[in-house]
Amino acid sequence: MKVKIIILALCAVQIATGFSVNDILEKAQQLFNNVLNEAETTLGSFENQSNEIFSNLLDDAKSKLNDLVPTIENEITKEFSDVANAAPKIQACLEAEKQNLSAIVDDAYKQVQTLTIKESLVTVPFVGKVNSTINDTKTYLKEVTSALEACAKLSFLKSVSCSTKVISNSEDKAKSLLTNVQSEIEQGKQVLNKVLPDVSATITKIVQSTEEKAEAIGTEIVQCVQTSLKA
Repeated sequence: MKVKIIILALCAVQIATGFSVNDILEKAQQLFNNVLNEAETTLGSFENQSNEIFSNLLDDAKSKLNDLVPTIENEITKEFSDVANAAPKIQACLEAEKQNLSAIVDDAYKQVQTLTIKESLVTVPFVGKVNSTINDTKTYLKEVTSALEACAKLSFLKSVSCSTKVISNSEDKAKSLLTNVQSEIEQGKQVLNKVLPDVSATITKIVQSTEEKAEAIGTEIVQCVQTSLKA
């Protein structure tokens, strides 16, 4: 049953049994606290989801990049596994190129990190809007409280009429605030979903490019080992 109907019924009954503005005030406070709880919960969930998505993208790229150097080392070691005295030659050639390998991996990670941080900011305007709505709700709750306290100081019938009008307007305002929160979060989700495919594709390109660079360095290391073995 709508809050407005409940309040009107309450007022009608209380004309005979004893009218209490405090009861209506509690209803109003509950009304806006429900909006606040819904807004804060929805916002927190949205922020956590967004942070988790970008964090997972970064962690996945980091994992793939960190595997590059060990993979190159294992492939080279395997290639010369049957060659006598190859181990020291492999180690020497690897050490000579290890700095270059680390450099391209570090550079790629910084690119991905910068990208995820930048793109995660697309949600900031919507988070700001929801926080603004939350602040508006808190402000309106104070205004309603003051208005109902003023109603309580009036004569009985005027107090009933005043309180009923305040709570009726409050119901409409609470609905409007909640609708704003839901709309702002939905817009944020839509923008987030729109940028994610491009972010993911860009990260894939960065990782693939780094893999190609690492393979090229791996080829140079193999040539280095072959040359050393002939010496």
